[in-house]
Amino acid sequence: MKRLVFAISLFAPAVAFAQAHQWTPGAAFDWYARQPWIIGANYIQSNTVNQIEMWQSETFDGDRIDMELGWAESLGINTLRVSLTELLWEHDSGGMQRRMDKLLKIADKHKMKVIFVLFDSSGDPYPELGHQRQPKPGVRNSLWVQSPGAKGLADPKAVEDALNYVEDVVAVFSIDKRVLAWDVWNEPDNTNSASYANSELPNKLEVVRSLLPKVFQYVRAGVPSQPVTSGLWHGDWSSEAALTPIEKTQIELSDFISFQNYDGRIPGAQSGKQYRHDSAHRFEIRRGRAGGRSGAGQDAALAAVGFVAETLH
Repeated sequence: MKRLVFAISLFAPAVAFAQAHQWTPGAAFDWYARQPWIIGANYIQSNTVNQIEMWQSETFDGDRIDMELGWAESLGINTLRVSLTELLWEHDSGGMQRRMDKLLKIADKHKMKVIFVLFDSSGDPYPELGHQRQPKPGVRNSLWVQSPGAKGLADPKAVEDALNYVEDVVAVFSIDKRVLAWDVWNEPDNTNSASYANSELPNKLEVVRSLLPKVFQYVRAGVPSQPVTSGLWHGDWSSEAALTPIEKTQIELSDFISFQNYDGRIPGAQSGKQYRHDSAHRFEIRRGRAGGRSGAGQDAALAAVGFVAETLH
């Protein structure tokens, strides 16, 4: 399995052409060489509890986002990783497109690029549109939701709709230079055993393993000019034999290999494998009480900006 590795903990111009196939190593090297030193942050509007509440028209707040990204800019952050939701796109694609464009305009004003995350296996398996519950005090991301959820993975029609969403949203922003990359699926092999073990599909990993290549296919059907990836996040990456089937798909189909690192060490580093390792260390940003449902995007006990910054060393 010979793939070019750019190990970027979070994820500048994109390449000058759009393509519906996987990038060559040369194209990936060219893209990476054009980037500044990437200092990234997961971002969610601080008074929203999950990606649904952030993107719904009633709770999306451009002024708050502008204020928070101003704080981020002052810290040197130049990249945002922002999660989307297929449920809202299917319900109100035009409205969500306008709000995505608004966020991109604000990010560009603050000299930032955006990585959009299309699907996510972390969080509550039963997302619902509309009013979201109050967050659990002291629990980070207590109301984060999956995309697609358990119902979406089990229903063939819902799967078809979700794949169409992937192609449609990528096509809309396919040549937008404000978009740095597309993160196809966050933690696709996350079974949420600590929080939602009794609510997950019993065959979730098999379903996701079968669906993941199709998602890459539909992303590329949108003919993006930006690179496509899906980040590894746990396990042993020291050799091909140690990789799970889902991890192999993530590596084989990505234009560059990204990963999430929570403890400053890369699994398998002691084996002598050659990785570019930009270690990420998490810290919370305290800027005073933000108002509203303050800290909902992070620990409720913190007056948080709404994102966890990642410093790259």
